[in-house]
Amino acid sequence: MKLVQPFSVERRFQGDILFDHINLEPVTQLFSFGKISGFVQGTIEDLSIGRDYPERFRLTLKTQEVAGVPKKINVQAIENVSLLGTGWGEMGGLRTGINRWFQEYSYREIGLTCTLAKGRVSLRGTILEEGLEFLVRKSGLTGIDIINRNPENEIDFSDMLERIRRIQKNKAQGGKNDAK
Repeated sequence: MKLVQPFSVERRFQGDILFDHINLEPVTQLFSFGKISGFVQGTIEDLSIGRDYPERFRLTLKTQEVAGVPKKINVQAIENVSLLGTGWGEMGGLRTGINRWFQEYSYREIGLTCTLAKGRVSLRGTILEEGLEFLVRKSGLTGIDIINRNPENEIDFSDMLERIRRIQKNKAQGGKNDAK
């Protein structure tokens, strides 16, 4: 990381970050995201932060195999991934029928990129199989896939911040995601 023009109102932090062996469970619970267990590794490239907000970056995140650590994702986290990716977090199908008996699902792999450039954010899956783009790929019969069905979608950064606020607000109210 470097600080550019440190004494100017136009100062910026810029650089690249490499991270490894991040335990998702405490991180997802700390940020009221739901519960995801397992470990990830990744990078944040071309990061530029000015005036207290990111101006650009490219985040790449993927599963890191750790022996003996289960990879599971709960319904709340599934809905929040959906909310971030599509703007819609309520997934009634996960709370009805046989699914109502499952509070968490196994996954085989997480793979995603999130890019911010020129005020626009895109969230893409990096797992490409069967002609589909997956953010989360299932493992076994009771696993879950999270598919990016609109891979070319981009939203304003302010809209992504609003989606994050909705996740935090939902946790504070103890309710389901609001699909507004």
